[in-house]
Amino acid sequence: MQTGLIEILLGLNLIGVLILIKQGSSKQVNSSQQDVYQNMIQNHVKMKQELSELRGTVELCAISIQQKNARKKLNKNTSLSVVPSTNKANHVKKLSLNVRYKEIFDLHQQGLTAEQIARKLEKGYDEVSFILELASQTHA
Repeated sequence: MQTGLIEILLGLNLIGVLILIKQGSSKQVNSSQQDVYQNMIQNHVKMKQELSELRGTVELCAISIQQKNARKKLNKNTSLSVVPSTNKANHVKKLSLNVRYKEIFDLHQQGLTAEQIARKLEKGYDEVSFILELASQTHA
Protein backbone atom coordinates (compact mmCIF):
# COMPACT_ATOMS: atom_id res chain seq x y z
CA MET A 1 0.00 0.00 0.00
CA GLN A 2 2.83 2.38 0.78
CA THR A 3 4.48 1.73 -2.57
CA GLY A 4 1.18 2.43 -4.34
CA LEU A 5 0.80 5.67 -2.41
CA ILE A 6 4.40 6.64 -3.21
CA GLU A 7 3.80 5.90 -6.90
CA ILE A 8 0.65 8.04 -6.91
CA LEU A 9 2.48 10.92 -5.20
CA LEU A 10 5.39 10.62 -7.65
CA GLY A 11 2.92 10.65 -10.55
CA LEU A 12 1.21 13.78 -9.22
CA ASN A 13 4.59 15.38 -8.68
CA LEU A 14 5.58 14.57 -12.28
CA ILE A 15 2.33 16.07 -13.57
CA GLY A 16 2.95 19.22 -11.52
CA VAL A 17 6.50 19.53 -12.86
CA LEU A 18 5.28 19.11 -16.44
CA ILE A 19 2.64 21.82 -15.93
CA LEU A 20 5.26 24.20 -14.51
CA ILE A 21 7.61 23.50 -17.42
CA LYS A 22 4.83 24.18 -19.92
CA GLN A 23 3.92 27.48 -18.23
CA GLY A 24 7.57 28.56 -18.10
CA SER A 25 8.16 27.77 -21.77
CA SER A 26 5.05 29.70 -22.82
CA LYS A 27 6.32 32.73 -20.91
CA GLN A 28 9.66 32.40 -22.72
CA VAL A 29 7.86 32.22 -26.05
CA ASN A 30 5.89 35.37 -25.21
CA SER A 31 9.07 37.13 -24.16
CA SER A 32 10.89 36.06 -27.33
CA GLN A 33 7.89 37.16 -29.42
CA GLN A 34 8.04 40.55 -27.73
CA ASP A 35 11.77 40.75 -28.48
CA VAL A 36 11.13 39.93 -32.13
CA TYR A 37 8.36 42.54 -32.27
CA GLN A 38 10.61 45.19 -30.70
CA ASN A 39 13.39 44.34 -33.16
CA MET A 40 10.92 44.70 -36.01
CA ILE A 41 9.85 48.12 -34.74
CA GLN A 42 13.47 49.25 -34.39
CA ASN A 43 14.29 48.02 -37.89
CA HIS A 44 11.21 49.82 -39.22
CA VAL A 45 12.34 53.10 -37.63
CA LYS A 46 15.86 52.69 -39.04
CA MET A 47 14.49 51.94 -42.48
CA LYS A 48 12.26 55.03 -42.37
CA GLN A 49 15.28 57.17 -41.44
CA GLU A 50 17.39 55.66 -44.21
CA LEU A 51 14.55 56.16 -46.68
CA SER A 52 14.31 59.81 -45.67
CA GLU A 53 18.06 60.23 -46.14
CA LEU A 54 17.90 58.52 -49.51
CA ARG A 55 15.09 60.80 -50.61
CA GLY A 56 17.26 63.78 -49.70
CA THR A 57 20.16 62.34 -51.66
CA VAL A 58 17.91 61.73 -54.66
CA GLU A 59 16.68 65.32 -54.47
CA LEU A 60 20.27 66.55 -54.42
CA CYS A 61 21.13 64.37 -57.39
CA ALA A 62 18.12 65.66 -59.31
CA ILE A 63 19.17 69.25 -58.62
CA SER A 64 22.72 68.45 -59.68
CA ILE A 65 21.46 66.90 -62.92
CA GLN A 66 19.28 69.94 -63.55
CA GLN A 67 22.28 72.18 -63.06
CA LYS A 68 24.40 70.15 -65.46
CA ASN A 69 21.65 70.25 -68.06
CA ALA A 70 21.29 73.99 -67.57
CA ARG A 71 25.05 74.44 -68.04
CA LYS A 72 24.95 72.39 -71.23
CA LYS A 73 22.11 74.51 -72.58
CA LEU A 74 23.98 77.65 -71.58
CA ASN A 75 27.10 76.47 -73.36
CA LYS A 76 25.15 75.52 -76.49
CA ASN A 77 22.90 78.52 -76.76
CA THR A 78 24.84 81.09 -74.72
CA SER A 79 21.51 82.61 -73.87
CA LEU A 80 20.89 84.60 -70.72
CA SER A 81 17.51 83.01 -70.02
CA VAL A 82 19.09 79.88 -68.54
CA VAL A 83 21.20 81.75 -65.99
CA PRO A 84 18.31 82.76 -63.65
CA SER A 85 17.06 79.18 -63.45
CA THR A 86 20.59 78.02 -62.63
CA ASN A 87 20.84 80.61 -59.87
CA LYS A 88 17.46 79.50 -58.54
CA ALA A 89 18.60 75.87 -58.59
CA ASN A 90 21.79 76.87 -56.73
CA HIS A 91 19.75 78.72 -54.11
CA VAL A 92 17.37 75.76 -53.65
CA LYS A 93 20.34 73.40 -53.50
CA LYS A 94 22.11 75.49 -50.84
CA LEU A 95 18.98 75.66 -48.70
CA SER A 96 18.35 71.96 -49.09
CA LEU A 97 21.94 71.07 -48.24
CA ASN A 98 22.13 73.37 -45.23
CA VAL A 99 18.87 72.17 -43.68
CA ARG A 100 19.12 68.44 -44.33
CA TYR A 101 22.78 67.95 -43.53
CA LYS A 102 23.47 70.50 -40.81
CA GLU A 103 25.17 67.89 -38.61
CA ILE A 104 27.56 66.92 -41.39
CA PHE A 105 28.48 70.53 -42.12
CA ASP A 106 28.93 71.35 -38.43
CA LEU A 107 31.29 68.40 -37.95
CA HIS A 108 33.16 69.29 -41.14
CA GLN A 109 33.64 72.86 -39.90
CA GLN A 110 35.03 71.40 -36.68
CA GLY A 111 37.75 69.80 -38.79
CA LEU A 112 36.53 66.20 -39.01
CA THR A 113 37.17 64.27 -42.20
CA ALA A 114 34.40 62.65 -44.23
CA GLU A 115 35.41 59.25 -42.87
CA GLN A 116 35.26 60.45 -39.25
CA ILE A 117 31.88 62.11 -39.85
CA ALA A 118 30.51 58.93 -41.43
CA ARG A 119 31.60 56.87 -38.44
CA LYS A 120 30.26 59.37 -35.91
CA LEU A 121 26.84 59.75 -37.58
CA GLU A 122 26.66 56.09 -38.62
CA LYS A 123 26.24 57.00 -42.28
CA GLY A 124 27.98 55.70 -45.35
CA TYR A 125 31.32 57.26 -46.26
CA ASP A 126 30.24 57.69 -49.88
CA GLU A 127 27.09 59.53 -48.81
CA VAL A 128 29.00 61.94 -46.54
CA SER A 129 31.72 62.62 -49.10
CA PHE A 130 29.08 63.16 -51.82
CA ILE A 131 27.25 65.69 -49.65
CA LEU A 132 30.46 67.55 -48.82
CA GLU A 133 31.45 67.54 -52.50
CA LEU A 134 28.08 68.98 -53.53
CA ALA A 135 28.36 71.61 -50.82
CA SER A 136 31.83 72.63 -51.99
CA GLN A 137 30.53 72.96 -55.56
CA THR A 138 27.67 75.23 -54.51
CA HIS A 139 29.96 77.41 -52.39
CA ALA A 140 32.52 77.74 -55.18
